[in-house]
Order: sequence, then C-alpha cells, then structure tokens
Amino acid sequence: MVTPQLRALATKAEGAGRLDADCSGAQRVASGRGEHPVCGDEVEVDLLLEGDRIVDLRWRAHGCPATYAVAASAHHALKGVAIAEAPSILRQALAQLGDLSSTERHAEAMFCRAMAAARSKAGE
Repeated sequence: MVTPQLRALATKAEGAGRLDADCSGAQRVASGRGEHPVCGDEVEVDLLLEGDRIVDLRWRAHGCPATYAVAASAHHALKGVAIAEAPSILRQALAQLGDLSSTERHAEAMFCRAMAAARSKAGE
C-alpha cells in the first residue's frame, strides 16, 4: 500500500494528460511508454525538453495506485532536471515521500522505462 503522502499525490493526479507537440525554439516533446507484462499496468509520459532538461512532464496511466503515485511524483520532482539524472532524482523524491514497498517498485521501474523510451526518441 502506498504511503499517505504518495496516495495524496496519486489522488490529485497532477500532471495527468498530454503535452501539446507545438513547441518553438529549442523545445521539443518526446513521448515514451512503459508497461508491466504480468499485471498489465501501463504508463505513458510526454516530456517537454529544452536541450537535455525536462521543462515539463505529463503522463497517462492505468494500473495500481503506485503507478499513479510515481507518475504524479515525477511531475513534481523532475521539472528542470537533466533527463539523464531523472531516474535518480525520482528515486530520491519517492524516498522522501515515504517510498514504495517492494511489491510496488514495479511502478517506478515502469515509469523509468517510459522515460528511457522518450529519451531514445529525443536522441538524448
């Protein structure tokens, strides 16, 4: 069961939705998807990038509360972060919010796979 802090973020679902691909200048949107093949959880992420930095992040998810909590946490924690540093910054943010149980860690790994897919598409 996710911690009360993570549950509150998941319930608010801040950052849920899509980013518009209309960007100007050096900004671009890169999208990626992650899924858990056994439980069926899924997450999609849109990253608004400027250079190697995440300017904004939006997500769509289907699955357990941990999946929503990780995505909402990422929305808050990763703005302004270099995309290469995002997994470790997300790990720190989740730990500060009470962390995930061992049975919920699949949600973090799945979200990181979605970010890696977006990064790959962006050519970073």
